[in-house]
Amino acid sequence: DEWEKDLLEIFCANLGTAFENLTLNLELENKVERRTAELRRAKEAVEAAMHELETINERLITANGELETAKSIADQDMRMAVNVQGNVLPTVPPKSSGWEAGYYFRPMAGVSGDFYDFFPDEDGSLAGIGLFDVSGHGIASGLITMLAKSITFRRFRAMRGSSLSAVIDAANEDLIAELDNVPNFLSGVMLRFGTDSVEYVNAGHPDIIIRRTDGTCMNLMDAPDNPKGFYLGIKSMQLPHGVCEFPVGKGEFIVAFSDCMVEAWNHASEQYGLVRLAASIAAIEPSLSAQQAADFLMERFWSFIDSAKLPDDLTLVVVKKL
Repeated sequence: DEWEKDLLEIFCANLGTAFENLTLNLELENKVERRTAELRRAKEAVEAAMHELETINERLITANGELETAKSIADQDMRMAVNVQGNVLPTVPPKSSGWEAGYYFRPMAGVSGDFYDFFPDEDGSLAGIGLFDVSGHGIASGLITMLAKSITFRRFRAMRGSSLSAVIDAANEDLIAELDNVPNFLSGVMLRFGTDSVEYVNAGHPDIIIRRTDGTCMNLMDAPDNPKGFYLGIKSMQLPHGVCEFPVGKGEFIVAFSDCMVEAWNHASEQYGLVRLAASIAAIEPSLSAQQAADFLMERFWSFIDSAKLPDDLTLVVVKKL
């Protein structure tokens, strides 16, 4: 009858809804399971990543400790090298009745690739000077400066009766033998003083400048007999070095310098240059001592450079004829 039909329709409708709910529940359960699995995998990935990060962090801590130890050793080595180099380089120039010397020396950082020397005669008086520049920077260059200083000093003392060109050639042979397979080389100048004259050799270095008594400056770069030769310590460039001799009068100054002296820049991007250096040398008062003249030149230099960082080691040697 109609009542049974209605009841059957209601039952079927409820049964359809039940099936829909069952389907939705199954889909929801599947989504929950998939999401749970995704979350579980994500958690496992995060845990693996955290473990890897912890491992990396431990390695970084270990590496940092090793770097700090290595830096401490390097700093200690640098301090030792600075002390050794400082003890090797002369601090007080010898004097003589005819000549006196002054100097300024400033490494760019730590040990220097520049070195200077004052060569004494048999009686201990000033017989000559040397100023050299080793290529490169750091401890390696600093070690070569000490080796080269020993060689040039020994050759100058042992070959008093030989030409200064023979002295520098013999020193070059020693350096080539000692620096075998080492990429560093040297430039430099060496001077030997006579009564009223100076013997001069140049191995690829900036030429000296002479201040005459009338205030004019003579750069040996412009001299017709300029003996400028090749670098030292390079076998492929081992050729004899030339030598020249020039007179020096009483009260005249000789200025030797490393290339930093003319290559330094100030904050306005202006280079000090050879012209400014020559002008400063010309302004030296004849009454100044060699050291006072060196101090004067450095005062002019620092006034121009101000607080700008030096591009290289800086060495200046001034000699005065008494």
